[in-house]
Amino acid sequence: MSAKTTQPDTLPLMQAGYMYPHFKVGHGPLMAKYCLYGDGTVFKGEVDKYQFGLRTTLDWSYDNFPVFEFQKYDILGEGDSGTYIRL
Repeated sequence: MSAKTTQPDTLPLMQAGYMYPHFKVGHGPLMAKYCLYGDGTVFKGEVDKYQFGLRTTLDWSYDNFPVFEFQKYDILGEGDSGTYIRL
């Protein structure tokens, strides 16, 4: 699930225009820690490559695997563990 790979009818719910106001701001301290692409969130101990709050790209550095570009505040949706485990 991501702002690039989700089914078309749910795509707007994964993009910045929905994610930022409905998840990131005004919904308490836990949701304020929810990481979105490029939102400035930094997780102590995480390697720079995976500090997605500081960037808007997803690059796994594998041969023949595309680099994905996201908009600032798009969902970081690689599965539950990638999104929540750091909280």
